[in-house]
Amino acid sequence: MLMKIGAAFGLVFIAVIVFIIPFSFEPPGGTRMVADHTNQTYIAPPCFDEANLTNNLAEVDWSWVKESGYKADSACTSDKLATAKETLGEKFAQLLGLSKSPWAW
Repeated sequence: MLMKIGAAFGLVFIAVIVFIIPFSFEPPGGTRMVADHTNQTYIAPPCFDEANLTNNLAEVDWSWVKESGYKADSACTSDKLATAKETLGEKFAQLLGLSKSPWAW
């Protein structure tokens, strides 16, 4: 009887961690970005149309951006790359392809 109560408590505890408690996640290193080498800025693709760009552009990823020292082109880009609060259940669903990541552009 005591083992059943312990197992039930353990399952509830795991469910709370997986489905209720949010954790902070940063964009994955492979998240697509656009770099403007002239201005030394980066742009999130959803913010491309409102960005102040030159014609010296390249497609890069988030890992490259973090190492480059480039700055965000706008508040839009900064907002799109902000740390996301998600549960482990949501993250697992994204890994299985059942939902989209906030950085899936």
